[in-house]
Amino acid sequence: MKLAQEEREKAKNEEKRKKVLDLLQKSDQERKYLKEGSREYANTVLGERKAYVFGELKEDPEGGEEEFVAIKINGAACRTPDEDIKWEEEESAREAAAPKGGKAAPKKGKK
Repeated sequence: MKLAQEEREKAKNEEKRKKVLDLLQKSDQERKYLKEGSREYANTVLGERKAYVFGELKEDPEGGEEEFVAIKINGAACRTPDEDIKWEEEESAREAAAPKGGKAAPKKGKK
């Protein structure tokens, strides 16, 4: 019970914290400096045929530089509970089959 209260308190504090979200270009680690509430079209801000990583800029507690932390989106919000169970099984099998210290093997049938 105490653990649940601590988690709830941690979640409330996280909600109150001001977050800076941005995109980082994968190839050259260039930040896009997106403006909150901007009405610009994506094709005017983002380059064609470029890959981007969505993440949060977190300040270093010792007052150093900001660190970009990628946000992993696993698609749980758009899966049904049955699909979610199947996805978790496939993900755990893929992680188990991955070589130590490396990335998981790519999904079959996808390029």
